[in-house]
Amino acid sequence: MDKKLVSIILATHNRRYCIEKAIKSVLSQTYFDWELLIINDGSTDETLNILNNYKDSRIKIISNKENIGFVKSLNKGLSMAKGKYIARLDDDDYWSDKDKLKKQVNFLEDNPKYVLVGGWAIRVNESGKEIGKIIVPEKDKDIRKTMLITCPFVHSSVLFKNGLVSGYDDSLYFSQDSDMWAKLGKTGKIYNFQQPLIHFLDGDYNRTDKRKHYHLWLKQKVRVRHRKDYPNFYKAYFIGWGAYLFSFLPFQKKLKPLYLKIRRIFI
Repeated sequence: MDKKLVSIILATHNRRYCIEKAIKSVLSQTYFDWELLIINDGSTDETLNILNNYKDSRIKIISNKENIGFVKSLNKGLSMAKGKYIARLDDDDYWSDKDKLKKQVNFLEDNPKYVLVGGWAIRVNESGKEIGKIIVPEKDKDIRKTMLITCPFVHSSVLFKNGLVSGYDDSLYFSQDSDMWAKLGKTGKIYNFQQPLIHFLDGDYNRTDKRKHYHLWLKQKVRVRHRKDYPNFYKAYFIGWGAYLFSFLPFQKKLKPLYLKIRRIFI
């Protein structure tokens, strides 16, 4: 592994409408010691043509002949990563803080007991309009208290040490990130910057929103897997089934504010 090199893993499939914003947010970073591994997962639109327009030597495009899926593509990127640290960026998100990598690398370099660091996110809709924030706990002890209750890291915000765990569980179509943070949390301390680092797409194009029921069911599976490693399992399990049942109700968008208030009380 190259000292202080950051390997950025970006898996994409048919995202010609948003992939450029993600890449430009990497190019605008004030930290320059990075490689961007873009796994083009069998795109059939103009995505590959757009990717080929970038001539920066730090950008490496890996094209799958067939669509192998998001998680397997992430693991393919991890297997090729040369960096000491791994950063993640989804193709429909973008880094809004130009110092994101610089801040996170400096934190991990200065705090060797820490293995994973993230931050807040600004939620935007398909038009780019801000619709809220994703606020996650800061300190290691507080993150561990919520690990099983709700995902304590925003995927596109993280930076973590390479080589500590085997990778993402590709049997998990969703919640592979929650499982990854739980595994990393068993190898060292974890932290979240208390400021927005990214813009996060929250809408119909988001892959999680398209199969909500399955996603919530898999989260329960992850909770059971790590129940002995983190506190509040029974509370988390109860909340998880509540969320799963709620996902089947009609008029979810209208009821969501009430649901979130009730959920906060239990959390």
